[in-house]
Amino acid sequence: MRTIALATLLLAVTVGIQLRTGAYETERGLYSDESAHFMNALLFRDYVYAGIGRNPLDFAKEYYLHYPKIAPLMWPPLFHVALGVFLLPGWPPDAAALFLLAAIAAWTAWRLYRIVLTLSGPAAAACAAGIFLLAPAVVDLTSSVMLDLVLAALALEATYWLARFASSGRLREGAVFGLFAALCCLTKGNGVALVLAPALLIVLTGRYGLLRRSGLYAAAAMVIVLAAPLLIVSYRLDAAIGDFGPVTPGVVLERTRFYARYIVEQLGIVPVIFALIGIAAAARRTENARSEPPWSQALVALTGAAFLFHVISPHMSYAGRHMTLALAPLLALTMAGVTTVGRFAAPPGRRKAVEAVLLALVAGTFLLAHPALAVRKPLGYRDAVTALQSSDRLAGRTMLIVSDEGGEGALVTEVAARRSDPAPTVIRGTKFLASDDWAGHHFKMTFQSTAALMQELEDLHVDYVLFDSSAAAARLPFWNQARDLLASHADRFALTYANVSNLEMGPTRPLALYRLLYQSPGPPKTLRVDLKYSLGVVLQR
Repeated sequence: MRTIALATLLLAVTVGIQLRTGAYETERGLYSDESAHFMNALLFRDYVYAGIGRNPLDFAKEYYLHYPKIAPLMWPPLFHVALGVFLLPGWPPDAAALFLLAAIAAWTAWRLYRIVLTLSGPAAAACAAGIFLLAPAVVDLTSSVMLDLVLAALALEATYWLARFASSGRLREGAVFGLFAALCCLTKGNGVALVLAPALLIVLTGRYGLLRRSGLYAAAAMVIVLAAPLLIVSYRLDAAIGDFGPVTPGVVLERTRFYARYIVEQLGIVPVIFALIGIAAAARRTENARSEPPWSQALVALTGAAFLFHVISPHMSYAGRHMTLALAPLLALTMAGVTTVGRFAAPPGRRKAVEAVLLALVAGTFLLAHPALAVRKPLGYRDAVTALQSSDRLAGRTMLIVSDEGGEGALVTEVAARRSDPAPTVIRGTKFLASDDWAGHHFKMTFQSTAALMQELEDLHVDYVLFDSSAAAARLPFWNQARDLLASHADRFALTYANVSNLEMGPTRPLALYRLLYQSPGPPKTLRVDLKYSLGVVLQR
């Protein structure tokens, strides 16, 4: 009962944080990849609903023509499939996805609490779980459909079973570790970091006898069999867009500094100092606890694996959120550091009081560094799509969106979540008004004049143009051409929706929806969509 009560409490706290930050009121556009993760899940859900029996690739091609934000197998598909299955009952996909992420965050906090309980007392365990849920990165990732939090949960669970295997040497614990390590690899490419953890743990503990245990090789076999094939597919797709390159000493040093600063920004300098003390204590191997799981050393192994993988990875793009999988183990090591200092600083009779003061210092400095939860405001696309749907002008319509990648993703996900029949078609300005590769190189404008663009829109029988006037959109090279189009051909457009007067009440982007008044005679012209970097083909519709 206590376990259920604790899990329920952590889930309630996480959902409360989501509500406080406005997660359920915002669109899927905080990160550039967020809409793609969400749409990959909707692709799976809708394939189960309407595509069973059809060629999956053909279904994906047709799906992209309507909702151009899918990239199946660009990432390993575990979370996308899991979320797609979770959405099958038919509840609102946006809210359901956020609730699933809340459950994943609560699971991570629960496992963190249980691990810290083996290293220290309930107060330290509660402190670690609370700081984890309030860390800025965790708050952001609990409010966004991204993979990093899912990977952090699976990695911590894998580490739990790795520590148990290091103690027992049993095949069962080794196989469960292998399963969760494989699930990490099937969630995101940097889940491969988990394969480094066993070697680091063996070196830290000196338990080289584990190399003779079948459980270690069973774990390796599970990763190879379950994860390697799909990892190779994702690697090839990623490599095709030029995301890999040489790793020089300068790159390693730059990344080390970057990730170290990120960890300090997330946790605060005092918790990080205590974490370093916990790491130092774990590194001092002792021979008197061989029957107990080496919790501290396993946490150090996970942290070390995360840092080592990310500083030497040939993947050229990197971001602080990639280090999310190290936050939970570092917090556990923070609490181990508090216990270590308490043991050295006070006699047994006063140890609990000293540890309580140190915990208050850790929690206090963290809260002072992050005094308030950042509230996310809606971008405005949800209101625009709702306005279209309420007037029965969404189903079967074709719409051009002039915005940046985040705005495009927000619109596509909002349109797709409605499941209008017949399906609307969204045309992304970044793919229609210009062309480049995935990395933004070889940029070229598509249309030489606004007159040519106007003719193309009418030939394609486009119904609407949604224009984003935000600073983020205005930086796009083709934005001026779209603005000039609306001004020079004002007699061919009718403004049907605008949120400029409501910006102070919530939405952060000034949006205007224009209806095209004319279409070229006859059937619509074929729309060509280049999916070289998504599905490897060029589509026509």
